[in-house]
Amino acid sequence: MWNMWVGSRMTMLRQVMTRTLPWATGTAVMLSSFGVEAAEQLGDEAIAQRLTSLPGWTIDDSSLICTYSFGNFVESVDFVNQLVEPSELMAHHPDVAIAYNQVTLSLTTHDAGGLTTLDFDLAEIITTVANLDGDRPCLPTL
Repeated sequence: MWNMWVGSRMTMLRQVMTRTLPWATGTAVMLSSFGVEAAEQLGDEAIAQRLTSLPGWTIDDSSLICTYSFGNFVESVDFVNQLVEPSELMAHHPDVAIAYNQVTLSLTTHDAGGLTTLDFDLAEIITTVANLDGDRPCLPTL
């Protein structure tokens, strides 16, 4: 039963990536090569424009940040596990902090010294994954 559930979630994630990122073919080679080409730091205007499509995400010290709340620790870890495949396919990974039922994700492209299209593309995928089971907004920052 568990394997069927995990398998169906992985299929759903591949579909989400293809819908969210039309160029995504599901192959690591394609996505990795995209990442190499896309590692150019975005300017303030481009960042502000991309941020409008990510409700609740904030910018702090050249990082794109969102915190999600879940019912318990197991749900938090399950959510993070769902981010592994898309992150690996893109060869781009969020910094993750789990505090029981809250998951804080931080994205930046270290090689570029700030935010790039990779960060915003992955944030769009994360937002979609977070909302697969209903509306789950980023928590307000304090």
